[in-house]
Amino acid sequence: MIGNGVVKFKKGAPFLRNVTAFELDPSYGIQVGILKSGRVSDLQIWDYVFTDDQMIQWTTCNNQEAEGNIFSWSSNFNVTSSNVGYRELGTGLFCLPETLGLTVLSKQSYTEGIISCKQLKANVHAYTTSLKNTDIRTGKGLLSGNYELWAGYSDKLDENNYISPDGLNINETQLTWRWGEPNGENLENCVAMQGPNTQNTQIIDKMCMEKLFVTCEVTESLVFYIHNIKSIFPQYNEMRFVLEESSPSPLMFHGFDGSRVGKIKNTWYLISAEGVKLLSRRDFGFPLGHKKWSKCDGSEVELLFNACNDHEFGCGDGSCVSMYKRCDQQIDCTGIYQKYKIKINGN
Repeated sequence: MIGNGVVKFKKGAPFLRNVTAFELDPSYGIQVGILKSGRVSDLQIWDYVFTDDQMIQWTTCNNQEAEGNIFSWSSNFNVTSSNVGYRELGTGLFCLPETLGLTVLSKQSYTEGIISCKQLKANVHAYTTSLKNTDIRTGKGLLSGNYELWAGYSDKLDENNYISPDGLNINETQLTWRWGEPNGENLENCVAMQGPNTQNTQIIDKMCMEKLFVTCEVTESLVFYIHNIKSIFPQYNEMRFVLEESSPSPLMFHGFDGSRVGKIKNTWYLISAEGVKLLSRRDFGFPLGHKKWSKCDGSEVELLFNACNDHEFGCGDGSCVSMYKRCDQQIDCTGIYQKYKIKINGN
């Protein structure tokens, strides 16, 4: 900002990198010069200083009509210049997305499903009624043909006492056991539902290591971050993504700059805005956490990919733990991923 002008960038724009210089003369003539390459999401200049209420009004994602009385991106910006790359991304990529709601994920073991849901800051959904009476918002297209999905209950901790991750007892639901179940054969400690008969509320016990569809109960609006990305994109400290239904993979991470992370068969790819596959990783679940990715030349790079906020730190499995729990002598990052809690925080 120079003089009394106000420069406004859309909420959440992550790519402002010493991009533009402005000179305002007494007649409000403007010269705009590109100092360094970069990306700008929006630009408005007014000839007065905002009040607090005006600042809130013009910088919320609900307002898409902001237009500066001195300079307006939509009215004044020359997109035909040979040294300017311009692409309309839309405000949806810069604002927090809607929550995914009940989200069906690809087939995985019950334990893997718990981890995948934790990566989305969610619990495995515990069904209490039939699929027909359950409002699945995301990933329902996966459920085709004859399928089985985890009902969200297990008796691994207490034999014959089937409880969900958040403590709901299966006896408190409308679900009923199929005749002869639970039979407990071969250490069958987890509960499954069968499809596609959506009227069916009957359940069976299964071995927890079997691969079935899992449903997560996602209640937060999530923005995902790839950290330590400078070796691939030197201009970024981090990259930001939102998770949405897409094609060819049922769920895809869409980057704020037009890049994406998508799954083709069992391989995830980090794809640039220009459509170039830069990194790959084979993963049946999400590629979240502290993991190695392969470059095209066969070398590897370690990335931390998660949805952790500033008040959280990331576990190696992609889940997030509150900073308030740091150094409290309790194990918050479980299993083999615990070591990354120490590595990431430098303690």
